[in-house]
Amino acid sequence: DCLTCLVDTGTAVETFFPRTIEFAAGKREKLKRYLDVTRAELFFARRVIFVEGAAELMLMNVLASRAGFDLRKCAVSLISVEGLNFDSFLPLFGEGALKIPVALITDADPAQEQDGDGISQALYPVMGDVVTVSANTAKMKEREDAYVKVFHGLKTLEYDLALHADNRAAMLVALKELHPRIGDAVEAMVAAADGEAAKAKALFIGMFERAQNNVQKGRFGQSLAEVLANPETPCVAPEYIRDAIAHACQFEAPAE
Repeated sequence: DCLTCLVDTGTAVETFFPRTIEFAAGKREKLKRYLDVTRAELFFARRVIFVEGAAELMLMNVLASRAGFDLRKCAVSLISVEGLNFDSFLPLFGEGALKIPVALITDADPAQEQDGDGISQALYPVMGDVVTVSANTAKMKEREDAYVKVFHGLKTLEYDLALHADNRAAMLVALKELHPRIGDAVEAMVAAADGEAAKAKALFIGMFERAQNNVQKGRFGQSLAEVLANPETPCVAPEYIRDAIAHACQFEAPAE
């Protein structure tokens, strides 16, 4: 309520009062609960990348680096909304609010399809597929303007990473460091699978869709970030991640 933001738009310095923004019912109150010291940085940020949770937060800097970007030099603030609470943050940005580049990175969480027996099956798209995103992701896309852009892959960050052979090798190394026995079993499943999509599915299911004791995404993200921090470890940043970082940094995405 007491903040006044001055934004250098490149041609002028504009004033913005966060208290003037109208939020949907309950969203302003939720934002107030979420504004800890880290997330309050958004009012002073020059550029912002919003992510869903700890795994993305752990991995974004190293993926940016491997894609040819330096988020620190570009003054990009990484902020996790801890779930799908983007709609409590996005009203503060855009053509009618804070005019700074904002990239929102979220899972596509594609709609489920039904087989011949009417049983709902999770989708595991392949590169080049056009997916029907979740209702929440579609809702966020409606908020896009010149400053705010929403980026999603085919399924989730971990699955989209696993679609690339180099990333699968790094992911298995990270998994074995956390859970050696699970890592060995998943590695065998991946080796037995035929095709990139099947291998990605085997890796994803073996970690995050287990019958019990799923691998914690936050811990895995931290382990994978450490593996990928080694410049000699092959790594491919998914296209939507590169595009999101390029928008936030206001540069063209480097060629893969």
